[in-house]
Amino acid sequence: MTQPSIRPNVIDLLCNADFSQYRSTNILLHQDGRPFTTEERALADSATHEELDACMTRHNREVVHARMTDDATQALIALLLRYFAKLPAGSVVGDAVDAMSGHDRAEFDRLYGIVGDSDWLFIPSKD
Repeated sequence: MTQPSIRPNVIDLLCNADFSQYRSTNILLHQDGRPFTTEERALADSATHEELDACMTRHNREVVHARMTDDATQALIALLLRYFAKLPAGSVVGDAVDAMSGHDRAEFDRLYGIVGDSDWLFIPSKD
């Protein structure tokens, strides 16, 4: 059986690596600070050119997604703050959403769709 040209486990491993200290230490680390095991290091060392390209493509896509999410978060906060400025103290996000114009509500829904459910933003249900 032939080996696939791109092994998903290699891509996952490389995309979970923190290369920031590699040049000075020659030690591969996971993003959580754990060093690669001997087996993981061997797997990383066996990465093909195609796998390295796929890892770079995935990384670039993740960077673009993070930037888009950050931009949407900032825009969502700015939109909410415009309404909170007009609401009484103690108001919650749901109050701001209820006060929005149709256009702003559509923009809120669009931005919230990008940001997704976040710990920092809780919209209580009216139910």
